[in-house]
Amino acid sequence: MTTTKTLSNNIKESDIISLAIITLILIMILSDLISIFHSTTSWVFHFGAILLIPLLIAYSASIYGIKFLSKFFITFFFGGLAIELLGTRTGIPFGAYKYTSKFQPQILGIPIQIPLGWFSLGIMSYSITYFTRFTKTNKIITSSLLMLMWDVLYDPIFTAYKIWIWKEGEYFNIPLTNFLGWFLTSLLFFTIVEFKTNHETNDRKSITKTAPILIYIAYAFDGGIQNIILNQPLASVIGTSFMILTLLITLLKGSILQTSKTNDKIHHISSLYWKKRKIRVKKN
Repeated sequence: MTTTKTLSNNIKESDIISLAIITLILIMILSDLISIFHSTTSWVFHFGAILLIPLLIAYSASIYGIKFLSKFFITFFFGGLAIELLGTRTGIPFGAYKYTSKFQPQILGIPIQIPLGWFSLGIMSYSITYFTRFTKTNKIITSSLLMLMWDVLYDPIFTAYKIWIWKEGEYFNIPLTNFLGWFLTSLLFFTIVEFKTNHETNDRKSITKTAPILIYIAYAFDGGIQNIILNQPLASVIGTSFMILTLLITLLKGSILQTSKTNDKIHHISSLYWKKRKIRVKKN
């Protein structure tokens, strides 16, 4: 009885947090639309992205629990910081680059926004695949691909703003090794957080499933606009297309917006249909 009541409270809590996330995302997208004509509103999206971090933490805690969230934060924040320290000093695994002083504060030359970004983007990508019907291995790979496509769109933006500087590169001054490094690092981090983790994917309401999807769409929308403003239309087309395509394949293949009850109904109707077909064939 206590377990059922706790589960019910958690579901309600995650729905409320999801509604807050969706509301914030809609405001961010609206500000992006207005910024096309009035650049003074462009700060709203970036401020909203900062507000998303505590909301994502609350969202994750209500679904996965504090223990898993702590494991996730340690892996992505401190792991992200470690991999960035390695990258800026050795060029492994991303390529030769360094951070400028534009983002503050910094930890040993790494802006604190970077490991926070690894964490928030990781939670977003993980939450999209969490509700799919994928196997654990496929969830790890898909989450890593979602992370990678975000970087394909946003790395040209941060490079153009000189948040970091690459020594050389083939894709808008970015080396292709960066994207391989992003994918492999994401694979490593998601494998660590999934190790000996057994979640029960409860049949949540659509609003809870929709929240991380809308965050991803908002980033795709904002990244596309920012690249166009920076006179990088090709980066906008490539990055936005890859993000949306990867998301669509994930949604379709993972049946993410269907509940288990919906799937059971579809299966039941399909079985009845084919039984009737067989009966008709036998009669004829």
